[in-house]
Amino acid sequence: MQMCKDVVKADSLAPEELAADRFFQSLYQNLAIACVVLDENGFCSHTNPAFELLAGQSSSALNRVSFISYIHPDQADHFSELYSALLSGRIASFETENRWIRKQQEFTWVKCSLSRVVGLSGKEICIVAQISDIARKKLVNSQLHSSESALEQCFKNAPIGMLWLDPLGLASRINQSLLRFLDLSESAALGVPISNWLSKSHISKINERLKAKRRVENYRASLKTRGGGKLNVLVDAVAIFEGEEFIRTDWFFRDISLRVDLERRVVEASELERRELGHELHDGLGQILHGAYFIASSMKQKLQRNGNEEHVDMNRITACLNDAMTSVRSLAHGLQPVSALPEGLVSALGDHAVNIGQLYGIKCHFICPEAIEVQDPKVATHLFRIAQESINNAIKHSQCQQVRIIFKQAGSALLLEVSDDGVSNIPEQSMRCGMGLRVMQFRAHAIGAELTVECNQQGGTAVSCCIDPFFN
Repeated sequence: MQMCKDVVKADSLAPEELAADRFFQSLYQNLAIACVVLDENGFCSHTNPAFELLAGQSSSALNRVSFISYIHPDQADHFSELYSALLSGRIASFETENRWIRKQQEFTWVKCSLSRVVGLSGKEICIVAQISDIARKKLVNSQLHSSESALEQCFKNAPIGMLWLDPLGLASRINQSLLRFLDLSESAALGVPISNWLSKSHISKINERLKAKRRVENYRASLKTRGGGKLNVLVDAVAIFEGEEFIRTDWFFRDISLRVDLERRVVEASELERRELGHELHDGLGQILHGAYFIASSMKQKLQRNGNEEHVDMNRITACLNDAMTSVRSLAHGLQPVSALPEGLVSALGDHAVNIGQLYGIKCHFICPEAIEVQDPKVATHLFRIAQESINNAIKHSQCQQVRIIFKQAGSALLLEVSDDGVSNIPEQSMRCGMGLRVMQFRAHAIGAELTVECNQQGGTAVSCCIDPFFN
């Protein structure tokens, strides 16, 4: 069939031209993509087998069929406008995605690419259309859009706080839960550095892991809310790379304020029980022993005046009672070691260092460069217990010969450090191992402090507890 009216007839072609013509005809017939030649009225004048398959009709049935009849009616008007512009020469080609009507009202999606072709004479024109079946592409795109929409809804409505940070550490995406945690609007949170909500010490430790392409899991921290409040959270974070290029970090925050409050209550209940037991020992058993000691001393004196040899046995009894009173006083003091006075913590730490040196025969130094007053008795007690547990761990596990307790002001924060010169063996997840370390962590969180356990320069272990005013 003639494709344009001025096409040169095959019998007038030179042999090499004839060979080329046959090659291109074969190529046209065997193309996997559907092709059709349209006349200026939009009728199909020539089709290849791929088009016949797409249309669901034979070439004879397609003869003089309007191409627009295959376009869904909802899109036919727009397609006709573009076709008219193509015929008039206002545009040289156009491309659309349309719903395609096959026989028996079957529908599929196609991509139509139409170009205007001018004949050899420069007067006659025809339109060449290429049609690709994109039904699968549309299905995949629809599924992808549905998946993205579902992920967007999951991100938006997740019960945990979720945050994306760009390479500069600025919030690029944030979900509703984290906005509620921080008491912020989305506009007030986007583009803001995470240091507005999380302390720089926490950020530094988390970023150190992320830069090494390691995940951060269950890292305990505190978020600062808009009103200056504190929210205890567990942080999980991961760095996203494309090859070696760093793209962003994803952060996840779980509110554990109720859990931390429960831990605080448990620790406080334990301290209250200790204090009550200390009072009971001092005021109860201590007084009874004191009374017994007084009676025994009186009897000893009487027996001695009367020349009775039993005064020797009574002397042993009074010595035993005296030792018992000393033990009770020591035990009561250990149960309530810190006085309620502001300077009570410094005094208690100093006394404890002396006692440790005497009991275990090691050097225990207490260093406090300046007078420090701790107004809150609960804070003072928790700090003392952390120091006490750190020293106990050093004596039991590190084979140390020297322990140093340092209590000092670090800027506006208070810093308590306990270090030893023994053998350090800190596991990767040290805060999950051992009841002593876990209790120290609970105590630190109960007073809004940050606890770290690491190797010191001497090879031993260093425990640091810092109360940062950022959290209080």
